[in-house]
Amino acid sequence: MLATDDAINANATIEFNGANVKAQSIGNDAVDANPAGGFFPPSFTGGDGGGSPAIIIRGGTVYAWSQVGSPEEGLDSDFAPISIEGGTVFTVGGLMGDMPSVPTNETAKQPTVLLTGLNVVKDEPIYVNDESGKTIFTITIPFSMRGSATLVTNPAFKLGSTYTLKTKDYEKTFTFSEPFTAFPFQFRRQ
Repeated sequence: MLATDDAINANATIEFNGANVKAQSIGNDAVDANPAGGFFPPSFTGGDGGGSPAIIIRGGTVYAWSQVGSPEEGLDSDFAPISIEGGTVFTVGGLMGDMPSVPTNETAKQPTVLLTGLNVVKDEPIYVNDESGKTIFTITIPFSMRGSATLVTNPAFKLGSTYTLKTKDYEKTFTFSEPFTAFPFQFRRQ
């Protein structure tokens, strides 16, 4: 689905229960959940960004891409947590404030990483490899973006294991010591 506004938007919690979804926006968030009807309302978030998950991913494949950049995100939950229980997720977008919408260690039932600073090049492959160098999955994005915020998870990810995300000119290696890992710094140039 390609949209000029939010590709998927609801004034409710959005749940993905095993579908294969590709949501792309050229003018706003790819997926935007507002379960309490507005921008991080205190009754929903508990005033600190905690509270109930606004986006729940139980399986399948969710590709959520916003090609606008900050403050538009791949997955926007207005700072409420995202719950990831399974499936493959690959988002591309900007940052909302200092941090995009993400899971917590409690809501990431499957290891999930946030990588910031990835330069996406249109139709160039992005590889996610395990520590032996075996490719877990490859994805291409149909647009270019400098310095994206990218949320990545896959059923093959395991706690304690190391993975590498590689593009033509960049690579980032990360180890899951906790269910949710964030790397909010620039990728190093090879």
